[in-house]
Amino acid sequence: MELPRCLMSSPKPRAVLQPVSSVLASKTRTIRRFIISDLNK
Repeated sequence: MELPRCLMSSPKPRAVLQPVSSVLASKTRTIRRFIISDLNK
């Protein structure tokens, strides 16, 4: 996964990446829940 150049050149990349990583974490959590529910069928 490549980051956009604007994120790479940002003086505060952590401040920009923090909300992005939290959104990705919640997405993977919901996807994992879907997979687990499919396996339990």
